Amino acid sequence: MSPKNDKGNAKSSKVKFRNNKYNHKSKVQQFEEKRRKSALHKYYKELKKSGQNVQGPVGKSDSKEPGNKRRSDWNPYEKAKEELAKRKKEKAEARAQKETQKKERDEALEKYKKEKTRKFVQLKKKTKRGQPVMAGRMELLLEKIQKRAGT
Repeated sequence: MSPKNDKGNAKSSKVKFRNNKYNHKSKVQQFEEKRRKSALHKYYKELKKSGQNVQGPVGKSDSKEPGNKRRSDWNPYEKAKEELAKRKKEKAEARAQKETQKKERDEALEKYKKEKTRKFVQLKKKTKRGQPVMAGRMELLLEKIQKRAGT
């Protein structure tokens, strides 16, 4: 090798270095590649966390046998999309369940308040002279005794 060829290689490597370091197009490509790798890494990490069998990205396979476990059209974006749809469905189910529980709770609270006001009205009754009416109190006591005997 002559010294002239070394200088030529040095200059071309210098140009490549400058293009990679300062060129906007190469910066955009590097950013997109980094972002894509990050998204794939997060996806595989999520798969591993959920306990599914983690396989690396699969290229196009020539054999399309039904026994082949690797799909020829495997796409991480589609998988992520499916996961998102699954999570949305689970969220909607959880929201519906919370809503039914809230309705049940509200109904129970309403029933409790009605019963409480009924008891309060019976206990509040007074005679003309301000004495408590014992008939209502006796009825409440009878209800309590019957309730305890029933259970």
